[in-house]
Amino acid sequence: VVLSAVAHADVLAVDDREGRPLEGVAAVVTAADLGADLCGRRVRDLPPLAGDRVRYVGQPVAVVLAATRAQAEAAALMVVVETRARPAVLEPVAALDADAPAVHDAPWEYDGAVVPSGSPANLQSEVVEGDGDAVAAVLARCAHVVTRTYRTPAVHQGYLEPQCWTAGPRPGGGVAVQGTSKAPYRLREQTAKTLGLPLDAVEIAPVPLGGDFGGKGGVVDPTLCVALALWAGRPVRLALRSGEDLSATDGRHPSVVTVTLGCDGDGRLQALSVDAVLDGGAFAAVKPIPSANLHGMAECALGYRLDAYAVRSRIAYTNHVPRGHMRAPGAPQAVFAIESAVDELASAAGLPPAEVRRRSLLADGDTDAYGHRWDEARGVATLDAALATLAATWPLARPVPEGWRAGMGMAVYARPTAPPAATSIRLVPGNGTFCVEVPFPETGTGSHSLVRNEVAAALGVDPAAVAVRQVGTGSLPY
Repeated sequence: VVLSAVAHADVLAVDDREGRPLEGVAAVVTAADLGADLCGRRVRDLPPLAGDRVRYVGQPVAVVLAATRAQAEAAALMVVVETRARPAVLEPVAALDADAPAVHDAPWEYDGAVVPSGSPANLQSEVVEGDGDAVAAVLARCAHVVTRTYRTPAVHQGYLEPQCWTAGPRPGGGVAVQGTSKAPYRLREQTAKTLGLPLDAVEIAPVPLGGDFGGKGGVVDPTLCVALALWAGRPVRLALRSGEDLSATDGRHPSVVTVTLGCDGDGRLQALSVDAVLDGGAFAAVKPIPSANLHGMAECALGYRLDAYAVRSRIAYTNHVPRGHMRAPGAPQAVFAIESAVDELASAAGLPPAEVRRRSLLADGDTDAYGHRWDEARGVATLDAALATLAATWPLARPVPEGWRAGMGMAVYARPTAPPAATSIRLVPGNGTFCVEVPFPETGTGSHSLVRNEVAAALGVDPAAVAVRQVGTGSLPY
């Protein structure tokens, strides 16, 4: 794959004259050859190949099809992309300024866009929760208030197995795809829509997923692989090298989070305000939920008793790699900021950080800031257990290396459980054994083990007699 070397530019020409004649090269393909629509999990704003404009370093511009990987990579080095630079915006807060360079001309016009016409040009999405006026009123009567701003960096999911796809035309029509997707049915739907195919023309077949951690639900690389296979009329394999995966796939959003937190004279938390700006990169396409935001940020006021809360989470377009979902999307950014503020508020109140948390954690029967009743709350018990373990192991038994510092900290994270989801399975009996066919992959969370154990219990057999196997999208309804 020929990748953009600049953050923001007009593409004037793609010169493949030096690469095309090399041994083994079948074709050099550009966006004009594919004619694919924009793709995306919610907001459809990302082309499989850049056309007349690139918006981040690493964006695919052209693809070399060759007999071997080495031949393709050698030819790709010879392809020259001629560009004319545009101003780039690389910081999320600055991206929302009225005079910031626009990453997209009218992002509210994209299919699935979640921002209204006339929004700031670089606003990808915005979620507002709680009541800012109520927060201001409660803060006014608090004995101690802190306001702090915290920053977190981009993070890659860190899986060991790079993403890899193979696609090829089926003899009876359509296309068969093998690859590392944790959401094969959603991928089938998105690929079909992007390429203008009937849903049943796309078959996603399972392969072992390896690590995921939120990083293998994207649509761009598999859609590009399918489009290339259909264009070439033969199987195509697209495998990222580790360096490509680390530098050009969708990791965790960098953030700038401002927290205002107040407590009463006894150190009990009273009100929380969170204003977060996250760097969503050049495209919103890899975020799947209806808000195209991060649910961990919107849910960040869980866990503590609060009289009032307000959360605003804005995601900005920048000329960085598009950001997607990583384990507990938005929560690490929010928890780091809020829990750091709790520590600083405890210092201002002259109390131990653990005590401020203990006095404010939800108890059985309490209602949280979102109106949910907690029939059983184990926050205080969990905190006390953690402190007891710490007391038994701190200070560290091993010496601290010269030049290093050792310390301890604590943080609270609460998260709602997801509602049950429907799915389909097929039970195939054997000679004293059973095979359970399922439509979803094992992402490392133990889902296949859970199915095996539940089926074994329902049938009254040893779990060793039950095997679980993922099948393709054409074998089972979701």
